Amino acid sequence: MSMNKGIKKHKGFTLIELMIALAIISILAITVILVINPANLLREARDSQRLADLNQMNKAMSLYIANVGSIPTAICPASPSAGVATTCYAEWKSGLLNSQGFAGFGDAVRCGQRYVRTGSVASEVPPYPPQVPLSRNFTTVTSTSQAINGGGWIPLDLTAISIGVPISAWPMDPKPVVNLNTGADPDSVSVDSSYYYSFACYDGAWEFTANMESARFSSSTTGVIGDDVESTDNGTTAILYEVGTNVGL
Repeated sequence: MSMNKGIKKHKGFTLIELMIALAIISILAITVILVINPANLLREARDSQRLADLNQMNKAMSLYIANVGSIPTAICPASPSAGVATTCYAEWKSGLLNSQGFAGFGDAVRCGQRYVRTGSVASEVPPYPPQVPLSRNFTTVTSTSQAINGGGWIPLDLTAISIGVPISAWPMDPKPVVNLNTGADPDSVSVDSSYYYSFACYDGAWEFTANMESARFSSSTTGVIGDDVESTDNGTTAILYEVGTNVGL
């Protein structure tokens, strides 16, 4: 009787079989990445944060009105007459530059790209979203501060609320500052400055604005993709998300 009888021979994978298996795994991995799209998931996450931030600021403003009283006229003046400027406040992250390469707002951006100033705006549109001409003239004030004691980018003192402050800091847009300049010339700095929050108020009514960046929440993509919040908020600008007691500012 042979001693080898009954012993099973185990056949291993051939090199070709291993290569085929690896190819299948690679295809599946690429398919998963394409379906999940991590970059777009990050954009959607930032948009969700924007929705939460504007809702939070809007509630804080309402609580201030209910507990303290009207917003100071220095921040929210009475209905301005023609030619009288209303201030728009915008958060401007440290390190963020405008299209001319300078810190803060220049002629190319006004009021978070939300409003048009008096005069020609032919040079103020590209590469920013289209601006909507308004009958009121807005001047822009920017700040990098998130303080809620009156020194923040919205200069309203939330510490005056007797039942406690609703937020610990004025939120800022979650998108990090990204330098888009690929050249070596330091004078041609181009930074993605499309994403930041702005606030405007007059005659006791206010509006907060933010720019959505994902296909799900933005109105800039064609077709029914998801939860477009920009063109469905009843605001003046169809390419921005607007929240407040007067989204027509």
